Amino acid sequence: MHTNYSPLYFPRAGIPMLVELIPCREFPEAFHPLVCAFAGDTAFLAARFPTTARLPQAMEALLRPPLPPEQVTPLLEVLRESMEEETLSDRQRQHLDELASGTALAVVTGQQVGFLGGALYTLLKAVAALALTQQLRQQLARPVVPIFWVEDNDSDGREAGSIAWWTPEGELLELQATSDAELRQPISSSARLFRAGDTWQEALRRIAAHLPHELLQRLQQAYRPQRSWSSAFVSLLQWVLGDSGMLFLQASQARRLGLFAPVLTRALEAEAEVTIALQTATAWLQEHGYPISIIPSFPLLHFHTAEGLRYRVRRSPDGAYTIAQRRYSTAEFWELFKAHPDAFSPTALLRPLCQDALLPTVAVVLGPGELAYWTELRELYAVLGLPMPAVFLRPSATFIPPLFQRWLDRSGWHARSFLAPWQDVEARLLSTLPMAQEHGEILGELRQHIQRWYEHVRPLVQHTDPTLVPSLGATRHHLEEALQRWERRFRAALRRHSLILLRRARRIWSLLYPGGKPQERTLSWLQLFVLCGTEPFRQALHEALSVPPAVHALITVPEGAAAPASPPAARTPESPLQ
Repeated sequence: MHTNYSPLYFPRAGIPMLVELIPCREFPEAFHPLVCAFAGDTAFLAARFPTTARLPQAMEALLRPPLPPEQVTPLLEVLRESMEEETLSDRQRQHLDELASGTALAVVTGQQVGFLGGALYTLLKAVAALALTQQLRQQLARPVVPIFWVEDNDSDGREAGSIAWWTPEGELLELQATSDAELRQPISSSARLFRAGDTWQEALRRIAAHLPHELLQRLQQAYRPQRSWSSAFVSLLQWVLGDSGMLFLQASQARRLGLFAPVLTRALEAEAEVTIALQTATAWLQEHGYPISIIPSFPLLHFHTAEGLRYRVRRSPDGAYTIAQRRYSTAEFWELFKAHPDAFSPTALLRPLCQDALLPTVAVVLGPGELAYWTELRELYAVLGLPMPAVFLRPSATFIPPLFQRWLDRSGWHARSFLAPWQDVEARLLSTLPMAQEHGEILGELRQHIQRWYEHVRPLVQHTDPTLVPSLGATRHHLEEALQRWERRFRAALRRHSLILLRRARRIWSLLYPGGKPQERTLSWLQLFVLCGTEPFRQALHEALSVPPAVHALITVPEGAAAPASPPAARTPESPLQ
């Protein structure tokens, strides 16, 4: 099902935007191989995502019975605890009331905690979930609320505590919340605190001069000593998404309340069936030539210590369990699990089921990497007796700020040519210089002459003295090597001659394809607000919502465009998305 998100919730402003679409197969760096199958193979979709495959013809497949009070109460509790530090908007309170009625359904997206709000794809997921929520509210005639699952049980410190930031000099700063040694520790994001004197303060100082005053104030409010990483992350997302009604659920709060225990218990008790389910899924993928994203390893659990360390629970062939080199017999492990259910969280393959057992989920918005492991979950949902929600892909986009488009136009360059490793971009630019083109043509002709000479002389040498044939080949090889050495020296001279041009190109490349990776996975979304301006970037985000699945969009952000029509919510000058 292709959902065009934009008409219902984010109406276009009538401001023309330059958008170039790149299919997934032409930009594999932005897409997992399974994404192309999801978007273009109906048999794959029906086999792995049956609910999604039935849409839009059978919207009733999304409906769920009302939640019973015993499920509503803990859901409201965990949401309120997750947002207790924030001032809720009218729409957020409305969505909580709808959940309290038991009749509401949910569109869910989420992400691990990210420093400075995380990478751009965090925001792309969120705006897609908001738009899909509005669409389903109309189509299902039921309350539908958007929920952002903050996965702060995760212990990937590098992902949670570092982000790239582009500088006007074209450099990429790696901003870190703490030291490399601390980032390597297997500590859950919810247990990490911003400590006075740590590197996060230096990171804010380094970018302060490039930030508007209001944004700097927001960052200073969000990031302060003794605040948890997850709370700061929620605070920034609340700023841009709160007025849209997005609700935030911190996974660590769900764990501490013991809300994962029912699914974890069922998965442990039915481990044989769970194993068969995941093996069936991986066998199907292998049989049809698709890659396996996660090789299942049982049990599907993590253990969290009181100090915040997270360890994978592993089981030995003899049935014993191991947690951080400590062995437990089966009886000892069950005793630990029952005594401390709040110390256990699911692994990636089981996390979606814990989420959907807690929430009235009808649809999820995923990134390409998440979609890859979701292809393994159909049978697992069936074994654990949970309905599998419909799956939607987040938009994929690279945003070109107005200044960068002017640089491109002035130099006669095309943005798409910058979505490549720097050495390829540099070589391509140098090859387009008039001197380089002429020199390249002459060298090409010379190589052809050498090849013709070799082909012409070889029969004569073979006839005259066959022992000279190897020497002839070596001579040709030495000539080609000499030409290559000369070409490298000439290109180095061109590079020096073209230093200004290459510096400009490097500045563009480091924003459009920072560090040789897609922009959406590398730069903070805050960076785009700064470079594009709040309102133009908001419009560009809305434009991304109309991009088809498994297609990457190059979007030129308009300069000083007029504001689009408002969605049905109160707008405030402090909320960039509303």
